[in-house]
Amino acid sequence: MRLDPALLLASALLAIPAAASAATEPPTGHWRAETIAGKPVAKDVKSEIEIAADGKIAGTGGCNRLMGQAKISGKSISFGPLAGTMMMCPDEAMAQERAFQEALKATQRFTLKSGGKTLVLKNKAGKATAVLVRE
Repeated sequence: MRLDPALLLASALLAIPAAASAATEPPTGHWRAETIAGKPVAKDVKSEIEIAADGKIAGTGGCNRLMGQAKISGKSISFGPLAGTMMMCPDEAMAQERAFQEALKATQRFTLKSGGKTLVLKNKAGKATAVLVRE
């Protein structure tokens, strides 16, 4: 069987826009942290954010509500300034919340994986600051 070079080229060219649009898909939606700074989140503590199409974010670090803005451009993302409530919670929740906020502040890039079901936030060096799953 002989393959037609023109048909192969046309197929490749059709695939490029689909790959490009998937590569720049914004990370909008509701996300729950699975790992923060390489460590699994505490079983009973939820750290999660909702990223709106306009970049507004809202969520919880594990204890307090947080809100702010995400600046998204291609695969770049930054969070801030962030604001939140200031309740006291058990030590485990407070520690996870601090780590989550630090992870968000250190984030500069993102990758969507598993068909857009996993969001990997990365720092300047490309190291994962947090891994979140779509809710």
